[in-house]
Amino acid sequence: MIPRREEVPRTRAGRIRAGLVVAAAALMVLLLVAPRLQTPEVASPSGAPPHASPVTESPTASLIGTPTVAATPTVASPSGTAPHASPATESPTAPLPATPVVASTPTVTLAGVETHPLGELRGDYAFMWTDTLGVSEIKAVPLGGGDTKLAVRFFKGRGGPEAEIPGEVRQLFNPDGTQLVISGPQDDLVMVDLRTGASRLLGVKGRYPKWSREGRWISYLLPDWHGPLTQAPSRIVLAQGGEPRPLPVDGDVVEWSPDGRALVANSEGLVVIDAATLQVRAHLSGYAARSLTIAFWRSGPLGLALTRIYPLGGSDYEARLERADGDGTQRTLLSERNGEYWNPRWSPTGDQILFLAIGGGLHPDVRIASETGVRTVPIAGYLATWHPSGDRIVYATSRPQPQSVEEMRVAGLDGSGSQTVFLAGPDDLIFSIASLRF
Repeated sequence: MIPRREEVPRTRAGRIRAGLVVAAAALMVLLLVAPRLQTPEVASPSGAPPHASPVTESPTASLIGTPTVAATPTVASPSGTAPHASPATESPTAPLPATPVVASTPTVTLAGVETHPLGELRGDYAFMWTDTLGVSEIKAVPLGGGDTKLAVRFFKGRGGPEAEIPGEVRQLFNPDGTQLVISGPQDDLVMVDLRTGASRLLGVKGRYPKWSREGRWISYLLPDWHGPLTQAPSRIVLAQGGEPRPLPVDGDVVEWSPDGRALVANSEGLVVIDAATLQVRAHLSGYAARSLTIAFWRSGPLGLALTRIYPLGGSDYEARLERADGDGTQRTLLSERNGEYWNPRWSPTGDQILFLAIGGGLHPDVRIASETGVRTVPIAGYLATWHPSGDRIVYATSRPQPQSVEEMRVAGLDGSGSQTVFLAGPDDLIFSIASLRF
């Protein structure tokens, strides 16, 4: 399976490191971990997930309404400026202990997905997808203080973690952020209740599931596809289960609209599809298959933040960030440069776009675009999203120690007050983050 294009814009060194770790440990994990997770299936309560929509990812009324999580200290951890944030930043001379992760007794292991109940959720959280030697975990970091908790654990070792992680963690949540949809070790789609740990099989197999923003549909990619994502056979199925429906064109689902009535697929260019009729609503011209495209939907008729990455030859690229309104023909260029742009995310107020600009440095630049221009936030992160409050940024970065380790931090929009809220262990890789308010 090819690496997920819109996920974790890691540095080349990070990608190489992830590949080496998984390759070296794959056989060991298969022998030691997989048998533990493949316990007999246990019947679990089924039913349609709730469709309330208290808060979702970056926008509270934002573009996709997907859960956005904000990171808050779970365990007290030394604070300071993010590494590489400014010339004056200094890394600690002594290694810091990794943040302890509390794991409750597993409720049940269903189809190889081990769940741990989080109980009643209140306040701001940062959820992250991590990988430790081929074992995937989703953890919850309460931003108002408290323990980091393990929510879900399962094995996804085929081809390394980058080949199996979701588009983004935020796309796995139902509207009120209390349930997840996971593609398990055998590609079974599993619904998980975060509060109770209860899980149930959706009855289909697939990869890269995404929950629609009104909570009715799940989109996914057929599990046996190994070709270009622009030609991938995709399906949608009701969240309570039922007969899957094929999309009218081949192509990976990129994003759901906030009302769940439309979705965008990358099919030799971006295509807007009506979810009820499965008819093509619009073709967003100018987004050829050779240009890598990412779309992030906000509240409104179309309201997409679009990035395009054009190959210029060799290892050179040209990147453009655009805003598309209406039927996608009304576009505003917000930023362009040589390099790559990744993961555009609308602010909770829907008037700013947070994105990553990747060039030749160790870390991407974290930037914010608005109608008045583009500015660089003086922090160094390979992942970034909005805090649910909209006045801070949650990001993942690397801390140089005797060996590089990864951490999650929170900082102001000007880079000030950067604070560590989660410090990973030496073998942990953070691949996706999302902020959420309950």
